Amino acid sequence: SRIREAVERYGGADAILARFGGDEFVILVQGSATDSGDVRAVATRLAEILVAELGQPITLRDRQVFLGTSIGITLFPEDAVGATPLMKNGDIAMYQAKVAGKNCFRFYSRAMDQAVERRVNLEHELRGAWDRGELSLAYQPVYRLADGLMIGAEALLRWR
Repeated sequence: SRIREAVERYGGADAILARFGGDEFVILVQGSATDSGDVRAVATRLAEILVAELGQPITLRDRQVFLGTSIGITLFPEDAVGATPLMKNGDIAMYQAKVAGKNCFRFYSRAMDQAVERRVNLEHELRGAWDRGELSLAYQPVYRLADGLMIGAEALLRWR
């Protein structure tokens, strides 16, 4: 209801809110075809309000519950011209907001695509690393400085 009320109040007359998944929502904010800066300003203001509103605790059974909010914003037609790429770009921007520490929002940029592509490539290479013999296990002792006594060990998985 907090999201709905914020969208109705600050999203503009044509704003549309939809629940996309368990805890994911999509908000469509429309603006004039001639002024994309207007849409960016509305999206920024709405995102700032949503972060502030959803940052307020909810009281359930005499306990306060705090929510984290990560918002990804993508613009049509600057970032993509179809629904699927717009959703993908919004997802990438939302992930970047989560990486930034939650309770914030990020606009999609093409540089985000490159960062995600690097991460996917790294993940892909790591998946086959064990089979290719590129991983090794090493143990590193941990000593107490006061008397030089070994008090433990760290297990390290190294990727060559």
